[in-house]
Amino acid sequence: MNAIVSELIKLPKFQDYLQEIQEKHSPVISISGLSDVGKVQYIYATKEASNRPICIVTYNEIQAKRLIEDLKYFAKEFETIYYFPKKEIATYDYVLESKDLLYNRIDVLNKLEQNKAKIVVTTIEAMMQKMVAKSTLYEHKLEMKVGKNYSLEELKQTLIDLGYERSDLVEGKGQFSLRGDILDIALSEKEGVRVEFWGEEIDSIRKFNLSSQRSTDMIQKIEIMPAHELILEKELPLVIKEIEEGKLDFNEEIEARINIKKEYKQKLEEIKSQDIALIEANDYLSKMDKYFNYFYEKQQTFMDYLEKDFLIIFDELSKVKQREENILMENRNLMKVLLEKEKYIPQSIQNLEKIEYVREDKQIILYLEKQDFGIAKVSPVKFQFSYRDVNYYKSEMELLIGDFIKWLNEKKNVVVLAGNEEETEKFIKLLEEKEVPYKKQDLNQISNLGMMQKDKLSVQTDSELRTTYAEANVSKGNGPKGTDVPKRNVPKGTPKGNCVTGQAKCRL
Repeated sequence: MNAIVSELIKLPKFQDYLQEIQEKHSPVISISGLSDVGKVQYIYATKEASNRPICIVTYNEIQAKRLIEDLKYFAKEFETIYYFPKKEIATYDYVLESKDLLYNRIDVLNKLEQNKAKIVVTTIEAMMQKMVAKSTLYEHKLEMKVGKNYSLEELKQTLIDLGYERSDLVEGKGQFSLRGDILDIALSEKEGVRVEFWGEEIDSIRKFNLSSQRSTDMIQKIEIMPAHELILEKELPLVIKEIEEGKLDFNEEIEARINIKKEYKQKLEEIKSQDIALIEANDYLSKMDKYFNYFYEKQQTFMDYLEKDFLIIFDELSKVKQREENILMENRNLMKVLLEKEKYIPQSIQNLEKIEYVREDKQIILYLEKQDFGIAKVSPVKFQFSYRDVNYYKSEMELLIGDFIKWLNEKKNVVVLAGNEEETEKFIKLLEEKEVPYKKQDLNQISNLGMMQKDKLSVQTDSELRTTYAEANVSKGNGPKGTDVPKRNVPKGTPKGNCVTGQAKCRL
């Protein structure tokens, strides 16, 4: 754990907040007054201190990717932050040529099923979309062990049920091949698993490289997860029968408008007949959104895939709720346009579900806000902080260097998060010109402030923010009312600003 996170966790107010999570007094906890950097620091500190997995729900994809990049600076070296994208629902007929999006989504779902995903970021739109039920998706997951007996015919069918396609040679994700007593299954775009049988008994299991086809590691067992999420809940003939016998299955408002136009209704029936012919020919993946309710009687949302120990964090609740309303409005407008153009309205478009912002007896929900916009009304447990961007220096580098020297003379530790690598080198050159002692260091190498006793000034690279942090050894005195941090001594005449966990954040 790096020093910035560890110092936040030590604060009394953070300990009170942590206790609230551990004792589960309320299903909802709100935190307000956080800056952009403060949010990310607080999110990661929550995950580390509570030792629980977290899912961050934000208002759009741009913000989701920004959060992921910022979280990487606090994450451990080999820690993965997973992004769960929304499903792209087409309003037109298409041929499913690329499964990249499906593979990205199933990678996250599989990691959740295996309890390997500890930090997940997603959007409100992805949360609102209906999905195949978790019990259906993992009904046929397969574990194979050396020494156990398996029927090759049953294994082939199980792999097909899991969404794998049979091929002569495994060259890409989602494929399997059976050559004599050797079963190859692609686990990713680069790696596969090779299972050798002696009769019906597994003789060996090895990983292999897909490009070279050469075996690598020998293993004793392997768990085969679904290749994608579009797993059949029931046999295709039954799905086809229900589509044939069923109504067009629109909501009442749409159904009423369709019934007024007899030609439109006849056109939709013709489209349905054409689609049924394609489904009968096993070309059903591109039709599943169109007839989602026929393919899946049991449906859930992404939130249902999260185990009970997950902390669900809504990033800027007011923006998330506004985006939810906008999505529903855009969806209604889209359906009106499709009606006017006499197009088929996919059932997945109609299936968007409003989010549960309180989940009694399930996961704890955390609301994050920069400002306190009536957040107390939706949460009985509230923590107010005072994170702010402090523009002490801007382009006044002489003033900054002067403060560095003063802090070092006061035997304080200083951590500087500079810009990209090029900007970092420029800053180091400035320090050398002013004869200020420093050490260039990776942020994750600083596990606590005590490690910097010999290197009082440490410089790291931050590719996103052209900011600096002055990390000071602070007293344990109480901070000013309404702040979340101890108060540090500030010389007279210094511009006012808030110090976050002993850090002065400065724009260069």
